[in-house]
Amino acid sequence: MGPQKQVDCAGGIVLYLDQVLVIRQNGNSWSLPKGHVDPGESLETAARREIEEESGVNNLRVIAQLPSYQRFRLSLSGGDDISEEKTLTLFLCETDDPTLMPQEAHSRAIWVPATGVGSLLSHPRDRQFYEQHLPMIMFQIRMPVVCQISFPDHAVADIFGTCLLETRIAACVQCVPRVQSRYLWEGSVQTADEVMMVVKTFDDHVPSILSLLVDGHPYDVPECIVSQMTRVLPSYLDWMKKEIPKKT
Repeated sequence: MGPQKQVDCAGGIVLYLDQVLVIRQNGNSWSLPKGHVDPGESLETAARREIEEESGVNNLRVIAQLPSYQRFRLSLSGGDDISEEKTLTLFLCETDDPTLMPQEAHSRAIWVPATGVGSLLSHPRDRQFYEQHLPMIMFQIRMPVVCQISFPDHAVADIFGTCLLETRIAACVQCVPRVQSRYLWEGSVQTADEVMMVVKTFDDHVPSILSLLVDGHPYDVPECIVSQMTRVLPSYLDWMKKEIPKKT
């Protein structure tokens, strides 16, 4: 005997930096934000509405509509409720505002690292769908980073910084002159005046920066410390994305 009810649902895999939006409903199940499509609604309109209702996120950029899939409703016991079969259509989206303010009292919204979402989802079909599309999700993720690099003088730093900007590996480089460094070298304490460069880029370009350092830096052991930007002003992040193409 088939399901008594068949419904269309829409929602999204919503990205903020390297994290994905996940919803906990009724205190016992985790899912991606989604819900029923109202009469006359398009799938994208329904997805946007459901995401906003369940999380408060409304500033969305749709990257792609993913293939639809079917599954039964999740029962209170955690199994399939075969009285209702859902056809789910999810949109891969991104937002520049991570603020969460669910409009539904029974919903709790959190951000989860993209690689940890699959194991968290309650329905096995949702897990399977998410893991199937994880390579596509990870391809979309670009983490803005700051690289701290030291140079012996401004002339060397200027050559390196200009190279990063002209090749669009970095969006911005800042040089702080006359930084006094004290460090251990071959067992004794050394002191040197250096120039400290701060580079704003994305994680996909870090290997190129490291390669340039290995090939052309005058130090035997160049310094390059990479830190992720965990919260970025949206307009600044948009500017970085426009100036630095994604490395393919």
